[in-house]
Amino acid sequence: MKATGDPDLPALWCPIAVRTHPQRALIEERTNRWLLDQRIVARDEEHRRRLTTYGLGWIASMFFPDADLERAQLGADLICAWGFPVDDLIDDIRQDSDRVLLRLNNLLRLLDAPSCPPVDDDPLAAAWVEARARLARFATPAQIARHAESWRLWFFGGACERAQRSLGGVPELNETVTVKLYGVGAAVPMTYCEIAGGYRLDADELALPAVRALGEMMWILCNWDNDIFSLPRDLTNGIGESNLITILARRDGTGVPEAVATALRMRNQVMALFLRLREQVLPLASAPMRLYLRDVGLHIAAYTEFWHHSCREKLEVDPAYAALLPEIEVDTAPDAVALGGPLPIPAIAWWWECLDAPLTAGGKG
Repeated sequence: MKATGDPDLPALWCPIAVRTHPQRALIEERTNRWLLDQRIVARDEEHRRRLTTYGLGWIASMFFPDADLERAQLGADLICAWGFPVDDLIDDIRQDSDRVLLRLNNLLRLLDAPSCPPVDDDPLAAAWVEARARLARFATPAQIARHAESWRLWFFGGACERAQRSLGGVPELNETVTVKLYGVGAAVPMTYCEIAGGYRLDADELALPAVRALGEMMWILCNWDNDIFSLPRDLTNGIGESNLITILARRDGTGVPEAVATALRMRNQVMALFLRLREQVLPLASAPMRLYLRDVGLHIAAYTEFWHHSCREKLEVDPAYAALLPEIEVDTAPDAVALGGPLPIPAIAWWWECLDAPLTAGGKG
């Protein structure tokens, strides 16, 4: 890939204010201690030590700023200290894919049936069992089932990402969006929102198309922001072919700065759609759903802040690849971007159909 041209690089637009749990420092300290005590290792000891520098408790404190300490702590341990090593495992092309998939399947069984003993001495399994026991103290059976399904969705998406890479070449944009909607894993913290917040969502309201669309927008914003900032790391690790910037550069015949500019315009349009559709849904939503949609917005802001500032995407990066990525600014002005028409991506075009549609199970909204 090459860095060419000097495009009019738009800012990354996120007008949702970041909020942080008042006990962030304690959450961060506990999270790192739990990670080390549980001996969570995706690759090796150096990788485990490096995980403590990412700010895993920090992103959790932005995910769940209003949760009581123990619920926020569980979110930090389970979703971040446990989830990020799993994310690295899924992305590690040095690992045999069949073994990775079997490992993920064995871990899922412990979430579904916590009384079952682990099938091996995987350190991820022991930590998973400990966190799953704490989850049962805070969540209802229905909430646990929803949360378990989000892990299953992520692991399935991760398997599809590995399958896509094994086919080789640069995939087509719509296909990659379809895969990464699930493979990004953003549904996992999203389904923890009601557990952290102590409210209960109605399953029928949660399944409304407009509500599902808002959730998927959060997933893709998380993925696209991650792809933008992780491009040097992905190229260094040999998985750059499925990065959004690579795909756009190859499709349009441009260099990295132009592709980054295109990606920023795309994600800013999704951000504008999220805000417009959420504004439309909120007056008709139940009190728990209003809290949930607030929290989904906080997740977008948290991911943007994390990808922009965490060292996770900057460590062990080839300097030549690091030099490809232009400097990106964040714009928090409330009206910086006007909503346009649907993006030409069939997998997500239906989101725009939810605007001004009836908020019913039978309608688009």
